Amino acid sequence: MADAGGDLERRLARLETAEEVRGLAAAYALACDRKDLERMRAILAPDVVVSVPGQAWTGVEEALGFFAAAWEANPTPSRHFMTNVAMRKLEPDRAEATSYFLYVSAFGEASQIGWGTYDDTFVRHDGRLVFHTKHIDMDLLVDLDDGWAVALRQAIPAGSG
Repeated sequence: MADAGGDLERRLARLETAEEVRGLAAAYALACDRKDLERMRAILAPDVVVSVPGQAWTGVEEALGFFAAAWEANPTPSRHFMTNVAMRKLEPDRAEATSYFLYVSAFGEASQIGWGTYDDTFVRHDGRLVFHTKHIDMDLLVDLDDGWAVALRQAIPAGSG
């Protein structure tokens, strides 16, 4: 037990980083739900990369352009719910996390539901943890009138689990 103090400090630093990651996830959801570019700006690294399959936006201004366009395309209220957050590489200045999200909104007269995953990395910038990368992979987005079960069967081949 010669290094018990050092081990305890490392463990505490990892727990503090994990709490910062949870706070950033909540801040991200709030910024999206309020469609607030300044809240989003506050949690992004200067060299952030936001991506979806096949596309990426690099730097704060491009990333904010991505969010602004998405919010303009659907200006109705929405809510993001994140769960199953799996954190990796929890270090004082860097972390990685993957989480599931559930998205509910409306588009015109239609109620929508969607879900997918976020794959994020975080770095410390100016003394605080911020998003360095955010990969958004939406598995499904469907109007509830159309039925998500039908859309899910069409999106996922039979037998793939």
